Amino acid sequence: MQLAGGFGLPSAGPLDGRIEDSFTRQLEAMPAQTRRLVQLASADPFGDAALVWRAAGRLGIGLEAAPPAAGLAEFSARVRFRHPLVRSAAYRSASISAMREMHGALAEATDPGIDPDRRAWHRARAVPGPDEDVAAELERSAGRAQARGGLAAAAAFLERAALLTPEPDRRARRMLAAARAMREAGAAEAALGLLAQAAAGPPDELQAAQMEYLRGQVAYDQRRGYDAVRLLLSAARLLEPLNSALAREAYLEALTAAVFVGEEFSPGGMREAAEAARAAPPAAAAPRPADVVLDAYTLLLTEGYVVAGPALRRALDVLVALDTGTSDGRRWLFLAGGRAGITIAMDLCDWESMQILAAGQAQAARDVGALVPARCLPTMRPATWSRSSSQPGPAAACSWPVPTCSTGSG
Repeated sequence: MQLAGGFGLPSAGPLDGRIEDSFTRQLEAMPAQTRRLVQLASADPFGDAALVWRAAGRLGIGLEAAPPAAGLAEFSARVRFRHPLVRSAAYRSASISAMREMHGALAEATDPGIDPDRRAWHRARAVPGPDEDVAAELERSAGRAQARGGLAAAAAFLERAALLTPEPDRRARRMLAAARAMREAGAAEAALGLLAQAAAGPPDELQAAQMEYLRGQVAYDQRRGYDAVRLLLSAARLLEPLNSALAREAYLEALTAAVFVGEEFSPGGMREAAEAARAAPPAAAAPRPADVVLDAYTLLLTEGYVVAGPALRRALDVLVALDTGTSDGRRWLFLAGGRAGITIAMDLCDWESMQILAAGQAQAARDVGALVPARCLPTMRPATWSRSSSQPGPAAACSWPVPTCSTGSG
């Protein structure tokens, strides 16, 4: 609810029994119009008194309804509840039909030019069933929320949009987008729940492959390394005939996961991932940063440092030169400049580039409100090659400092 900027559901969890009983008794003792006014105010999480009174006028609730509410809510320049749980208690006390009516009044009272997102949210709570017009409006609100770094709000908008979407394929697409936003906001379990709903779509082949990809990313976020490698490789293979560019991105993440899991926990995992990536469709005529990093990483794990050295240097230079002020630059930094880029910098003993990538990733994550890309940096050397490897590289001569942990939470 808090991360979603007020666009989550008011009934966030069970109330303490004694407090709930106390507030419920006070609500029941109030005049009917006063009780309706408090319930109406509870339906808008922003405390906008002017909006509440405009909506109240549409419901026939007059100014005389406010004074008896003084024990629970104050209606002045802002609506203030006596206790944070009063709002939840009031919202719970209204019937479903009454709450739909109240959200409908709030939607009508909201200026679509000034606050389109709040209007969309209230419209979504007012409709009784699937409605593509409302769903499309919510999807537009999600785009605006994402642009300003509100990933949890975007996920809430997209989830509600999906639930109101009549057409199955479009519903699965929106639910998948909601799962992605939730994962980027750092809510891995919630993302998996949305993925389960998306899978019931039913999804088409590309959507099913993208869902497998996201499951692998979530597994990696949750430090389930073996599952992450398996799922990401599976997703990459599913994507190959459908979207070769996305397949290469999945191979890069599978390879990165395999390197950090290491041979001890995933015997043969690095070699399998590297060989699969090397056999993948080649990059387009103009390789993207992820393609450059994937090719260098694959070459390292299949041919060794001597052969891969120039490619690793080129990949690191590409990553350091990314413009993180653009959406494309941030995307490539998150995908290729995180653990893959940091590992390459460590293997080349280029601490300056490593710090540039780490600082850039943390700042970019703050800029867009993405919690997952701002996780702690690795604090130990990845198992690219063991010390006893027959093809040791420059990294064997390095000392390995512990990088600083950077977060995107400000």
